[in-house]
Amino acid sequence: MESTGHPRPTICRVLPAAREDRLRAGRTREISGHPCPDDWGNVAIAGRPCPRDAMSKESKATKLARAGKVILGLRKRYKPGDILVIDGVSRTRDEVIAIFQQHIDALRAKDTRYAAYRSAVVFERKLAKQVLALWLHMQKLFNATLGPHGPPTFGMKARRKPGPKTTAAKLAGVQKRAKKRAPK
Repeated sequence: MESTGHPRPTICRVLPAAREDRLRAGRTREISGHPCPDDWGNVAIAGRPCPRDAMSKESKATKLARAGKVILGLRKRYKPGDILVIDGVSRTRDEVIAIFQQHIDALRAKDTRYAAYRSAVVFERKLAKQVLALWLHMQKLFNATLGPHGPPTFGMKARRKPGPKTTAAKLAGVQKRAKKRAPK
């Protein structure tokens, strides 16, 4: 039975040591499917390195909550002059708090910029409707007052009056209409 869903990735697993004695050392077997989260250390998917975290990107709410909790915890447990050594770098409590606060401020500034962008889009669409109506009326005005040569000077196409048709053109039009109206 064939699967109709998404193709499963090819997963290369290093065989356990107990099975290696039967096979050549370092040989892997390919299986299809999705690895269990505890298998990430032994899995390479389609030649890409293993992800460190199987989760998708973090949401803004998660980032805000985490930064807020870290700030509260640092203020609760450490005094203002305390030095923290994090990943081999010495920082004061206030420096660490400032970094997390900058992250919170950046997330909120992004929200403000996005809100401004959305209001600008709404404003532009409102103006686009007004401009289109005005443009159509101006085109009619220029055609009426300046004649057929007026609108092109304003970037508009001049109205073209259909000229006399030849017999061949009329015949082609009749055949085209007949083809469209013919039952299928």
